[in-house]
Amino acid sequence: MGSEQSVKETLRELLSSYGLDILFSSVQLTGLLRDLHPQEPQKVFCILETIESGVLESLLNCNPTREAELRSCAALLTSRSGIQASLALWAIQVWSEVLPKEIFSEQKISRKVDALAEDDVEKEIWNGTIDEILGRPEL
Repeated sequence: MGSEQSVKETLRELLSSYGLDILFSSVQLTGLLRDLHPQEPQKVFCILETIESGVLESLLNCNPTREAELRSCAALLTSRSGIQASLALWAIQVWSEVLPKEIFSEQKISRKVDALAEDDVEKEIWNGTIDEILGRPEL
């Protein structure tokens, strides 16, 4: 890792070396990226702000192969952080390329839909007041 390589390559190597746990250690990730790329503070900020603003979580809930979804995440990053649109899109594209494809939510979404469908089958409608349903004596 060094200043000769891009922020994207450094991020890819950090994820390879530390695993996804590095995403939950913002101090460590911030320090490493800033140390390795002091000449690119704007790009480092955009990468880190994607996590801090919660947009990375939104990205994980989309399909990274759909350009429209990536643009939507970039617009969200711009609105939450005030980052220039082109830099926001760059950061979203970097994250979509360096994160392991299996953590994106195609399967997660289908599991959520299946779980919701199961919940609908199991739902019961309760008639009465809370006290009646819980069997609490009236005061």
